Amino acid sequence: MILSDKWRKLGSPQGGRQKNFVRFHYNLKFMATFGSRLRSQDGTIFTVQVQEYMDDGVLMMPSNYRPHYVAMTLAHFGNEVVNTVMERFDYSALYVAQVQAHSKGVVSSVFGSDPFVHYTFDKKDMPPIRDAFDKMARLLFRAGANTVYLPLVGSKPIHSYEELGKVIDDLDHRLLELVSVHAMSSCPMGPGSGSVVSLDGRIHGTNNLFICDASILPSNIGESPQGTIMALAHEIMTRHLSGS
Repeated sequence: MILSDKWRKLGSPQGGRQKNFVRFHYNLKFMATFGSRLRSQDGTIFTVQVQEYMDDGVLMMPSNYRPHYVAMTLAHFGNEVVNTVMERFDYSALYVAQVQAHSKGVVSSVFGSDPFVHYTFDKKDMPPIRDAFDKMARLLFRAGANTVYLPLVGSKPIHSYEELGKVIDDLDHRLLELVSVHAMSSCPMGPGSGSVVSLDGRIHGTNNLFICDASILPSNIGESPQGTIMALAHEIMTRHLSGS
């Protein structure tokens, strides 16, 4: 969703106060079918991750595998493709490439409405997104996939890694199926006026009001912040209870 001039006045992600920002990573979801039975629905997520490319902003892993997730992921291919994959449900799996985004969003609330987020796509995100497409397709075909369904509106299923080349060359960010479930940094921690909470997690100007979630992270960490949140909450509450 692109910011209009109206929203830029409220606090552009390219400037203004840091506490108007929200940061995130993109989830690119890839479906793959194989020649042998996998029964991915019996597995769990996060059992295996490819962390080799995290310094480049790309993290790859299997995803939770349920029929409604499959249908949502494949919706842009149409009902025929959804039905085809569902018929071979035990032979398919869902994978995610997480891309650490340069893009930033703005949290807005107008006329008392619930907060919502607008963001501007940063063109600097295209190289790591192309890299994620390349690495995920290469990995899945080397693992034995016979078909890969890309998170790209208007694309066709590909049956070999070599078919990906032209897709990457012509990649248009407006056609990407981008998902994000981990919002961060809307209430960043820091000592200065650009922050919302102090270094002990306490909201500036208060005595006993703390924030211990991903909003206090000063930046997008490029992966699920679950472990980081647990560590921050433990440290903040330990200091608070000890009186330090």
